[in-house]
Amino acid sequence: RPRNGLPAVDDPAARRALLHARQWITSCSPLWRQSPKAKTATLRCDMTSASLFESRGHHASPHELVRVRRADTDALGETIAALAARLHAATYELLVLLHEFDERIGWANHGCLSCAHWLHWKTGIDLGAAREKVRVAKALPALPRISEAMQRGQISYAKVRALTRVATADNEASLLDLALAGNCTHVERVMRAWRRVDRVQ
Repeated sequence: RPRNGLPAVDDPAARRALLHARQWITSCSPLWRQSPKAKTATLRCDMTSASLFESRGHHASPHELVRVRRADTDALGETIAALAARLHAATYELLVLLHEFDERIGWANHGCLSCAHWLHWKTGIDLGAAREKVRVAKALPALPRISEAMQRGQISYAKVRALTRVATADNEASLLDLALAGNCTHVERVMRAWRRVDRVQ
Protein backbone atom coordinates (compact mmCIF):
# COMPACT_ATOMS: atom_id res chain seq x y z
CA ARG A 1 0.00 0.00 0.00
CA PRO A 2 1.42 3.43 -0.91
CA ARG A 3 2.63 5.52 2.01
CA ASN A 4 3.36 9.25 1.79
CA GLY A 5 2.56 9.11 -1.90
CA LEU A 6 5.25 6.48 -2.55
CA PRO A 7 4.74 2.94 -3.88
CA ALA A 8 4.96 0.13 -1.35
CA VAL A 9 8.59 -0.99 -1.13
CA ASP A 10 9.85 -3.44 1.44
CA ASP A 11 13.54 -2.66 1.06
CA PRO A 12 14.37 0.33 3.39
CA ALA A 13 17.26 1.43 1.17
CA ALA A 14 15.10 1.46 -1.94
CA ARG A 15 12.38 3.35 -0.11
CA ARG A 16 14.89 6.02 1.03
CA ALA A 17 16.07 6.36 -2.57
CA LEU A 18 12.49 6.90 -3.75
CA LEU A 19 11.92 9.48 -1.00
CA HIS A 20 15.08 11.36 -1.94
CA ALA A 21 14.04 11.32 -5.60
CA ARG A 22 10.62 12.76 -4.80
CA GLN A 23 12.11 15.48 -2.57
CA TRP A 24 14.61 16.39 -5.27
CA ILE A 25 11.86 16.67 -7.92
CA THR A 26 9.78 18.82 -5.54
CA SER A 27 12.72 21.12 -4.85
CA CYS A 28 13.22 21.57 -8.60
CA SER A 29 9.58 22.42 -9.36
CA PRO A 30 10.29 26.19 -9.76
CA LEU A 31 13.06 25.27 -12.18
CA TRP A 32 10.66 24.34 -14.97
CA ARG A 33 9.47 27.95 -15.17
CA GLN A 34 12.99 29.13 -15.98
CA SER A 35 14.51 29.60 -19.43
CA PRO A 36 16.16 26.52 -21.02
CA LYS A 37 19.65 27.87 -20.33
CA ALA A 38 18.80 28.57 -16.68
CA LYS A 39 17.36 25.08 -16.30
CA THR A 40 20.50 23.50 -17.74
CA ALA A 41 22.79 25.55 -15.48
CA THR A 42 20.82 24.78 -12.33
CA LEU A 43 20.53 21.08 -13.09
CA ARG A 44 24.26 20.91 -13.84
CA CYS A 45 24.97 22.51 -10.46
CA ASP A 46 22.72 19.98 -8.70
CA MET A 47 24.28 17.07 -10.56
CA THR A 48 27.78 18.29 -9.72
CA SER A 49 26.87 18.61 -6.05
CA ALA A 50 25.35 15.14 -6.02
CA SER A 51 28.39 13.68 -7.77
CA LEU A 52 30.63 15.21 -5.10
CA PHE A 53 28.84 13.32 -2.36
CA GLU A 54 28.58 10.10 -4.34
CA SER A 55 32.32 10.19 -5.02
CA ARG A 56 32.83 10.20 -1.24
CA GLY A 57 30.97 6.94 -0.90
CA HIS A 58 27.44 7.94 0.12
CA HIS A 59 24.22 9.20 -1.42
CA ALA A 60 23.52 12.94 -1.17
CA SER A 61 20.42 13.79 0.81
CA PRO A 62 18.42 16.92 -0.09
CA HIS A 63 19.73 18.65 3.04
CA GLU A 64 23.31 17.91 2.03
CA LEU A 65 22.65 19.28 -1.46
CA VAL A 66 21.26 22.47 0.05
CA ARG A 67 24.36 22.89 2.23
CA VAL A 68 26.68 22.37 -0.73
CA ARG A 69 24.77 24.81 -2.92
CA ARG A 70 24.71 27.41 -0.13
CA ALA A 71 28.49 27.04 0.29
CA ASP A 72 28.94 27.38 -3.48
CA THR A 73 26.77 30.51 -3.45
CA ASP A 74 28.80 32.05 -0.61
CA ALA A 75 32.00 31.35 -2.54
CA LEU A 76 30.45 32.97 -5.61
CA GLY A 77 29.61 36.06 -3.56
CA GLU A 78 33.19 36.30 -2.28
CA THR A 79 34.47 36.02 -5.85
CA ILE A 80 32.20 38.86 -6.95
CA ALA A 81 33.39 41.04 -4.04
CA ALA A 82 37.03 40.31 -4.84
CA LEU A 83 36.48 41.17 -8.50
CA ALA A 84 34.77 44.44 -7.50
CA ALA A 85 37.81 45.34 -5.37
CA ARG A 86 40.07 44.73 -8.36
CA LEU A 87 37.84 46.96 -10.47
CA HIS A 88 38.16 49.74 -7.86
CA ALA A 89 41.94 49.37 -7.99
CA ALA A 90 41.93 49.36 -11.80
CA THR A 91 39.79 52.50 -11.81
CA TYR A 92 42.34 54.18 -9.53
CA GLU A 93 45.09 53.28 -12.01
CA LEU A 94 42.97 54.74 -14.83
CA LEU A 95 42.55 58.00 -12.89
CA VAL A 96 46.31 58.27 -12.26
CA LEU A 97 47.03 57.77 -15.97
CA LEU A 98 44.28 60.20 -16.91
CA HIS A 99 45.77 62.87 -14.66
CA GLU A 100 49.19 62.36 -16.24
CA PHE A 101 47.66 62.53 -19.73
CA ASP A 102 45.88 65.76 -18.83
CA GLU A 103 49.08 67.24 -17.40
CA ARG A 104 50.82 66.52 -20.70
CA ILE A 105 47.87 68.07 -22.57
CA GLY A 106 47.80 64.92 -24.69
CA TRP A 107 44.21 65.57 -25.67
CA ALA A 108 45.27 68.66 -27.69
CA ASN A 109 47.08 66.38 -30.15
CA HIS A 110 43.71 65.13 -31.33
CA GLY A 111 42.04 68.51 -31.66
CA CYS A 112 39.83 68.03 -28.60
CA LEU A 113 38.62 70.94 -26.48
CA SER A 114 39.63 69.35 -23.16
CA CYS A 115 40.71 66.11 -21.53
CA ALA A 116 37.05 65.35 -20.75
CA HIS A 117 36.12 65.74 -24.43
CA TRP A 118 38.97 63.44 -25.41
CA LEU A 119 37.89 60.83 -22.84
CA HIS A 120 34.30 61.11 -24.06
CA TRP A 121 35.44 60.61 -27.66
CA LYS A 122 38.04 57.92 -27.02
CA THR A 123 36.21 55.70 -24.54
CA GLY A 124 32.57 56.39 -25.38
CA ILE A 125 31.50 57.41 -21.87
CA ASP A 126 29.07 60.27 -21.28
CA LEU A 127 30.64 63.73 -21.38
CA GLY A 128 29.37 64.52 -17.89
CA ALA A 129 30.90 61.31 -16.55
CA ALA A 130 34.14 62.14 -18.36
CA ARG A 131 34.28 65.56 -16.72
CA GLU A 132 33.78 63.94 -13.30
CA LYS A 133 36.59 61.48 -13.92
CA VAL A 134 38.95 64.28 -14.89
CA ARG A 135 37.92 66.27 -11.80
CA VAL A 136 38.50 63.29 -9.49
CA ALA A 137 41.81 62.49 -11.19
CA LYS A 138 43.02 66.05 -10.50
CA ALA A 139 41.89 65.91 -6.85
CA LEU A 140 43.47 62.59 -5.87
CA PRO A 141 47.17 63.67 -5.76
CA ALA A 142 46.34 65.98 -2.83
CA LEU A 143 44.48 63.18 -0.98
CA PRO A 144 46.99 60.39 -0.31
CA ARG A 145 44.88 58.44 2.20
CA ILE A 146 41.83 58.27 -0.03
CA SER A 147 44.08 57.42 -2.98
CA GLU A 148 45.69 54.56 -1.07
CA ALA A 149 42.32 53.14 0.00
CA MET A 150 41.06 53.16 -3.58
CA GLN A 151 44.29 51.68 -4.88
CA ARG A 152 43.80 48.78 -2.45
CA GLY A 153 40.22 48.31 -3.62
CA GLN A 154 38.76 49.29 -0.25
CA ILE A 155 36.49 52.07 -1.55
CA SER A 156 34.71 52.47 -4.86
CA TYR A 157 35.02 55.20 -7.45
CA ALA A 158 31.48 56.33 -6.57
CA LYS A 159 32.54 56.98 -2.97
CA VAL A 160 35.76 58.70 -4.03
CA ARG A 161 33.84 60.89 -6.46
CA ALA A 162 31.61 62.05 -3.59
CA LEU A 163 34.50 62.53 -1.15
CA THR A 164 36.58 64.63 -3.53
CA ARG A 165 33.84 67.27 -3.67
CA VAL A 166 34.64 68.35 -0.09
CA ALA A 167 37.84 66.56 0.94
CA THR A 168 40.89 68.54 2.02
CA ALA A 169 44.12 67.66 3.75
CA ASP A 170 42.50 68.60 7.08
CA ASN A 171 39.34 66.50 6.85
CA GLU A 172 40.59 63.65 4.64
CA ALA A 173 41.08 61.16 7.49
CA SER A 174 37.57 61.68 8.88
CA LEU A 175 35.96 61.43 5.46
CA LEU A 176 37.85 58.23 4.71
CA ASP A 177 36.58 56.68 7.95
CA LEU A 178 33.06 57.62 6.88
CA ALA A 179 33.55 56.05 3.46
CA LEU A 180 34.89 52.81 4.93
CA ALA A 181 32.01 52.52 7.41
CA GLY A 182 29.04 53.61 5.30
CA ASN A 183 27.55 52.65 1.96
CA CYS A 184 27.67 54.87 -1.11
CA THR A 185 24.19 56.33 -0.57
CA HIS A 186 25.14 57.32 2.98
CA VAL A 187 28.38 58.93 1.80
CA GLU A 188 26.61 60.86 -0.97
CA ARG A 189 23.99 62.15 1.48
CA VAL A 190 26.59 63.35 3.97
CA MET A 191 28.65 65.04 1.25
CA ARG A 192 25.60 66.91 -0.06
CA ALA A 193 24.80 68.13 3.45
CA TRP A 194 28.46 69.10 3.97
CA ARG A 195 28.45 71.21 0.82
CA ARG A 196 25.24 72.98 1.85
CA VAL A 197 26.82 73.91 5.17
CA ASP A 198 29.93 75.19 3.40
CA ARG A 199 27.81 77.39 1.15
CA VAL A 200 25.94 78.86 4.13
CA GLN A 201 29.17 79.60 5.94
